[in-house]
Amino acid sequence: MGAAYDAAAPIRAIYDGLGRERQTQEEATGGGRLITDTFYNYLGHIEQTNNAYLAKGEPQGQLFIPRSKTEVPNSTLYKYDGLGRVTEELPVFGDDPKPDRPPGTRTELTSPRS
Repeated sequence: MGAAYDAAAPIRAIYDGLGRERQTQEEATGGGRLITDTFYNYLGHIEQTNNAYLAKGEPQGQLFIPRSKTEVPNSTLYKYDGLGRVTEELPVFGDDPKPDRPPGTRTELTSPRS
């Protein structure tokens, strides 16, 4: 059997001024909290997500800002075409300012031709 799901575990979502989800915080197994971030570009498209990273403390209703980029082990950058469709998802590992693209981790999305 799998691990039990605790429906009472608090998950906090924090929204920006336009009502978009900016950050989530939830209890981590063994203590602390898992945080995810979403950043948007000037058109309102998701530009980057910071995948779950661990921070001290309980989930709170205020934005957590990591002290350095090294606290976020991995993130994903998104590229769009002129119509606002996602064309690439680029993984970024650690503090590397350039997206790492090992074989098999780059995802390119194309539309079917009619």
